[in-house]
Amino acid sequence: MLLLSHLKSHLTSHLKSHLKKPLRLPTLERPKIQNRFQPRAQRISGYLSAGGHIRDDYYDSLNTSLSVEYFINDHWGVGLAYQQMFTVFSDEAQTLRSSYGLVPDARPQDALFALSGLYGLGYGKMLTGHQITHFDPIIGLHFGVASAESRILPTLKLNVMPTFLLRYDLKIRLDLGLTMQLENRSRGWVFTTGFMPMISFGWGHLL
Repeated sequence: MLLLSHLKSHLTSHLKSHLKKPLRLPTLERPKIQNRFQPRAQRISGYLSAGGHIRDDYYDSLNTSLSVEYFINDHWGVGLAYQQMFTVFSDEAQTLRSSYGLVPDARPQDALFALSGLYGLGYGKMLTGHQITHFDPIIGLHFGVASAESRILPTLKLNVMPTFLLRYDLKIRLDLGLTMQLENRSRGWVFTTGFMPMISFGWGHLL
C-alpha cells in the first residue's frame, strides 16, 4: 500500500508539472505558391482573333483582330490592338429600308484602334478528363477610336477574357466584351452599346 501511495503521488506531481508548462504547437512550414504553368509577369504575347460585333443600332460586324500585350507584373498589363471590321445592315435596318425607304444616319464601321489596361485576377486549373487545364482569368478596359467612313467614333470596351494555357507557350482566349460608342450623326451625338464576342489564338514569350 505504501508503494502504491508513493507511485500515485509521483504520477500526480509529474502530471501537474507538465500541465503547468505552456502548450507549444509544432512549427509548420508555410505553404508556397505553386509555380505557374505560364508565368504572367514580364511576358509579351501576340493574338490573332476573330468574332463579331452586335450593336443595338443599325449595323452588325464580322471582325478580325491583331493585338499585342505585355504584363508588367503578375497582375497589371497593357495592350495594343488593331481590328478590321466588315459591317452590314442589321435586320432592323433592312426592315426600315424595305418598308419606308429610309436609310439610318449611321455609318458602317471598318476599323478599330484601341489601347488596353489589363488586370489578371489570379491563376486557375481544373481537371478535364485525365489532364489538367491551366487558365488565366483576365479582365480588360480598352480605350480607342473606330473609323466609320468619314466619322470617328470614341469607343470604350470592357471585357472578360478567360485564357486557356497550352504547351509551347500557346494559348486560346475567349473574349467577351461590352462596347460603348459615341457617333456624331445629323441629330447630334448618339450613344450606342454592343456585344463583341471574340475567340483568340496567341503565343507568348518571357522577356
